[in-house]
Amino acid sequence: MNRSIIFRSKRIDYGTWIYGDISTKEHYTINGIPVFENAVGQFTGLHDKKGNMIFEGDIVIWPLENNTNHTAFISYKLGCFFYENIHVKPHPLLIVDEKKIEVIGNIHDNTELLKTK
Repeated sequence: MNRSIIFRSKRIDYGTWIYGDISTKEHYTINGIPVFENAVGQFTGLHDKKGNMIFEGDIVIWPLENNTNHTAFISYKLGCFFYENIHVKPHPLLIVDEKKIEVIGNIHDNTELLKTK
């Protein structure tokens, strides 16, 4: 089994997303480019139903059996990726069917997607 360890964050100079290898020696960098430490997220190893990589910090949605959707964000703690929101205790990401889950944004650019009505 080959699993890619990929990180992403926003570049300090342009504020755009960059993906690759991370270094935390003096400052956080990805592929040698300085990035914001608070925006760093690791690839979960999973893809959504459209083939997009799912990263720590992504906001995802998937259908529930009662014809509603569940929205949550991806976190990493205790050596495991979780999905969580303010209404549900964290659950391991591995119990979600990745054929149904869809990335709709991230907690850095789209916080409004987590707000409840």
